[in-house]
Amino acid sequence: MQNAAHRLFLLSACAAAALALRCGPFAPYDVGEGGEKSSELGVLRLYMSDEAEAFFRTTPQVRENRDIVYLTNIVASFNGRSDTLVNAEVNLHGEHGVQFARKSLEIDLGSKHRLFNHPDVVEEFFILALEEDSGYVHYYMGASFLQAAGLWHNHFEYIEVYLNDTYEGLYLFTEKTQNSARKAYNNVASVLRRDYNWGFYEKYCNERYAAYCPQLHRAARHTYELTDLYTGALLRDSLMAIMRLDNYCRWLALNTLLQNGDYLDEVFFIALALPGDTSFVFDIAGWDYEELFVPPHDNLKIDNSLVYCGQDSLDATIARDSVLYAFFEDNFRSLMTEVVTDALIDSIQQEIERIVLPQFQRAMVVKLMDNFSSSPGAAYQEMRDLITNRFWRLRRRKEYVLSALGQ
Repeated sequence: MQNAAHRLFLLSACAAAALALRCGPFAPYDVGEGGEKSSELGVLRLYMSDEAEAFFRTTPQVRENRDIVYLTNIVASFNGRSDTLVNAEVNLHGEHGVQFARKSLEIDLGSKHRLFNHPDVVEEFFILALEEDSGYVHYYMGASFLQAAGLWHNHFEYIEVYLNDTYEGLYLFTEKTQNSARKAYNNVASVLRRDYNWGFYEKYCNERYAAYCPQLHRAARHTYELTDLYTGALLRDSLMAIMRLDNYCRWLALNTLLQNGDYLDEVFFIALALPGDTSFVFDIAGWDYEELFVPPHDNLKIDNSLVYCGQDSLDATIARDSVLYAFFEDNFRSLMTEVVTDALIDSIQQEIERIVLPQFQRAMVVKLMDNFSSSPGAAYQEMRDLITNRFWRLRRRKEYVLSALGQ
């Protein structure tokens, strides 16, 4: 039995027909206030009932208010392709972002479609609202470095979003990790996400390995039990028998490099079946680089260590065990010299400037910003300054890390 909030947004057949008329026919793009559309950005149009829009416009303060909103129609416009009208399910996404006027959304189209510049078909995805303005830089920046390190398999790109013909601004479109992992590997048995209580919750279980999924959940948790049982080389080797410890250390290193202030639960353990289909190893994928260049969560620093935060017991063990820390440093060193090159840093900065900066010369974008000036000229300069500052800090941070690693 669906609760009252759910029932409010379930549209009857008659209402669905009326809404279909509301969202079509339509122009390929309504420029609106503020100038021309960027030719390369995809456009997602969401059409919903008045009741659903009223819910979307409210500001829920707690997680329990994030009820599923059922929309009868989504219109997706992208790069000159024909607009596609599909039934969809939409849910508010993220605990922090629901307090802002623009909401991040989780969208399930119910069937696979080719969207925007994605090279493959997609059914489920997120559109991230890039709240607090720094998100216009941080999300793309973090995802780009994760991708370069092989720790992010999701397609991601900036798009523009309309809600009932009202412009909502620039969003980041990206897949769900559990879906992109299944495209990146052909042997995914399970995908688990770590939570704040040093546990894991299942995001995907391959039916082929359904009998093993409970065991894989326990195996992920066992990584923490090992830190209480062993030390030194025995602990390192025991962890390596369960997980790609090198990739975990590279993920941990990127959090240090980017001074990620909140990453405890922003990691996926992807269980991969080994030949024979009876043994498995966890690979690692990161997620959500919103809070960059800030102090570690709860200010839990670790003295005399490059591990950025001691909130997680596995991370704290890596920082304090001499053998594990040497292994972490080796992987950090290779990451910095082989992946996070000056050329990569320059290219990511240039790509963000190329796509984001022109948007902030448009009044329709600027009026949606949370912290910056309301005039296009001032906002453009403030965004340019923000991008310059973040990449300046990154380059100084890289110098510091390399020096600490003896490079």
